[in-house]
Amino acid sequence: MVLRRADSKQLHEISKLIKQNVIRAVVFHFDQMNETLEYVETGSAKGKVVVK
Repeated sequence: MVLRRADSKQLHEISKLIKQNVIRAVVFHFDQMNETLEYVETGSAKGKVVVK
């Protein structure tokens, strides 16, 4: 699934997948940059990692 713009149907599907623990959001804060890099380098990330 690729999001190019906000679409309520796609967002609803993503919400269902998160609730079913099929996917999970991983968000790090900017002040956690060292932890973020460690997480990415371990290969644990299976998708996008968000730095807020």
